[in-house]
Amino acid sequence: MKSILLFSLLVLIVSSPVLAQGDPTKPQPPYQELRPKSANTAMLMSLGATVLPIGVGSLLRDEALAWLVFSGVTFGPSLGYFYADDNRGAFRGILIRTGGYTVATIGALYSLTGLIGGRNNELYNLGVIMVITGGTVVAGSAIYDIFWGTRRSISRYNEKNNLSVTPWYHPEYNAPGLSVRMRF
Repeated sequence: MKSILLFSLLVLIVSSPVLAQGDPTKPQPPYQELRPKSANTAMLMSLGATVLPIGVGSLLRDEALAWLVFSGVTFGPSLGYFYADDNRGAFRGILIRTGGYTVATIGALYSLTGLIGGRNNELYNLGVIMVITGGTVVAGSAIYDIFWGTRRSISRYNEKNNLSVTPWYHPEYNAPGLSVRMRF
């Protein structure tokens, strides 16, 4: 099972750059499409990329469970940021969640070390506090990115990349017209 999973991952990694290049024989349009992106799509992408790996990992019930849960919670909430072309926001969330995991892992090690000295040991209590704090940071960052952060990024994207047509009146020529404004 482990070798099939590793082989599939290797094929995916090797073939990704080829798929990303597109078809060079197909003519590319000379314009950029200015459709607004959907905040609901970004939220659903982030939610799906977080929940799906956790669900699949819980079905496998082996060491893949930990890796799927870790990757789903770490990278999944950032998918909506990537959809909004906000790489900075995506990597900020990934780094915050990784920091939370680090604090929780160090806390778990402290707790295990403290168990040897008994539950009243200060090292054990510090470890428990670190695990709770790290877990809260990871969960809080994931929830924020899925439900609020991606919506803000989509709003900024749509505000930055838009086309507006408004009626206009030229007082010098006494003539109506249209004003076209495009930002990208």
